[in-house]
Amino acid sequence: MNTDLQKNYAELSSFLVRKDFYKGQYKKSLEQELYDFVIILAWKTFILFAYEKIQQTRYIVGDEKFKNDFWQKGSLTSTKFDLSNYPVDNIFCYNELEDEQVIDLLKRIYEFDDNFSKKLKVLKTDRNTASHVAEETLAATDTQISNTLDFLIKTIKCIDNNYKNKFLIITSFEQDSWTRISLSESDFKFILNTKILPGLKEASKFDVATTIMKFIDSHADYLDISSIEKILAVSLENGDPYNQVIDASHGYTFFNSLLERTYKLKGNLDKWKEFYEKLGNRKIRYSNIRESLKKQGIDFDSLEDEEEIDIKDIPF
Repeated sequence: MNTDLQKNYAELSSFLVRKDFYKGQYKKSLEQELYDFVIILAWKTFILFAYEKIQQTRYIVGDEKFKNDFWQKGSLTSTKFDLSNYPVDNIFCYNELEDEQVIDLLKRIYEFDDNFSKKLKVLKTDRNTASHVAEETLAATDTQISNTLDFLIKTIKCIDNNYKNKFLIITSFEQDSWTRISLSESDFKFILNTKILPGLKEASKFDVATTIMKFIDSHADYLDISSIEKILAVSLENGDPYNQVIDASHGYTFFNSLLERTYKLKGNLDKWKEFYEKLGNRKIRYSNIRESLKKQGIDFDSLEDEEEIDIKDIPF
């Protein structure tokens, strides 16, 4: 059962930017069967997810719209809860709110069903029971933890889906918010398919392609082999005769970083061979990729190996 509860918690936390925030405490508590504390940590993980999504949404829509459309409603209309008292760059400022207020705010923003709100408030009561003196018969059990995690995962998926398709989808790389939004791995994969891959393929200016490449650089830990191979493929599809991705000054650094990431993940290097062989007259600039692949045992046409490469033709 504990193995399943570890897996369930890993799935729950995978939607967070700070996915390891409570990971160590959760693991130790579960191993020692401190089930009351496990319930508390599961709830705290959900609330941390809520704080992250609130912050991300504020960055995307701006404080004025956020305040008028979502914040100044329900129990937050009092001047005590003026949004200016909650700095957008401090995710923990929402600790001043009651959890019920956070749940109601989430419902207004992400428009989930009333049943989710009611069930979340029931789980909040379970959290309260776990954190206060109570009869032994009310102590948390592994079955209760499993049910709690299952529902929280279901709720987070609902909120996350609405967030992506209502807010994250409207962003663009030209917006200042891109430099401030912290993305979870799940967010990044969504952006990869909806923004990054089409952006690399269609970029008509070097600076646009460079912005996208640097954005990928800053989230490199989220890249898996499949993502890297997709990036290689769409980069080759950019315009001709000038490829705004491969010909960009940052391209040299970018593709070499992707290659190093591929080595780390033990990816299929034949895909990199295919990429290199499709570079045409750009091969000279990226000759270091060929040399690096050769050291990994990848064979190239012997005639190509014999070509003279002038060191002056290689940009640094």
